[in-house]
Amino acid sequence: MIPKRFRGIPPIELDALFRFGRRRRFSYGQIVLRNHQQEVSRLAVVVPARVAKKAIARTRIRRAIQAALLPLLPALRPTLDIAVVWEQGTTPPHPAALAQELGALLHSPYPRGERQRPQYR
Repeated sequence: MIPKRFRGIPPIELDALFRFGRRRRFSYGQIVLRNHQQEVSRLAVVVPARVAKKAIARTRIRRAIQAALLPLLPALRPTLDIAVVWEQGTTPPHPAALAQELGALLHSPYPRGERQRPQYR
């Protein structure tokens, strides 16, 4: 389980996160990132009902994502809100494989398609 200090993005801030955050795609969904003014990074995991109809299936997916992200949280920049939106598949991959994929996304210097243009003189 994710420690309490990393949990709990208030609903109004979660709405702003989805509206104004940067999105990065991965093989099972997307990650939405946005800076905030708190001391630690905060995490939200969203598994919509269209992915899994039963609440127990959504909870299992959510726990697998949280288990994959747990070792990555202390190394993240502290002023970051993160929402993981699971979009496909009711069977999550092994947490180590998922952690590797999510870690590569969270630690990459630029999201896909947002690289800075070179400065020509």
